[in-house]
Amino acid sequence: KLQIWDTAGQERFRAISRSVYHGAKGAMIVYDITNQQSFDNVGMWLQELRAHVHPTTTLFLIGNKSDLDHMRAVKKEVADRFARENNMAFMETSALEKINIDRAFEMLVKKMHEAATAASGGDVSGKPKPKASAPSGGKGSVDLTKPVQKAKPAGKKQCNC
Repeated sequence: KLQIWDTAGQERFRAISRSVYHGAKGAMIVYDITNQQSFDNVGMWLQELRAHVHPTTTLFLIGNKSDLDHMRAVKKEVADRFARENNMAFMETSALEKINIDRAFEMLVKKMHEAATAASGGDVSGKPKPKASAPSGGKGSVDLTKPVQKAKPAGKKQCNC
């Protein structure tokens, strides 16, 4: 189950945003590739996010309006470097042309799932990692690959009544 909140970076949503951040497992910071000021604000939004979310929260940097490449003010390489330096995934999208929108959300959810699975002791396939209580083959060890066999009581006759 996902809840998606779009605060649009507006001041009037700032107080609400802080309460929403608290339990967030993932977040996207979106800037306009045609607006340098929009990108310059990313650092402030990232700082605010990091102040309110768990350190393992999945973070994405999204450069929107990739359909306006001819009006680009923020180089893709600069944004990509910023994302890598801040342990964020990076992608460019175009909401107008519907380019990479689904992919951005799918990648965010996938990374959130991977982080949650790793935190719970499983691998990314969702299978739990077996935990050993004793060294393999040692006294008290259990081979989890063998079928369970019920022990028969000694000296008692088995009946179907």
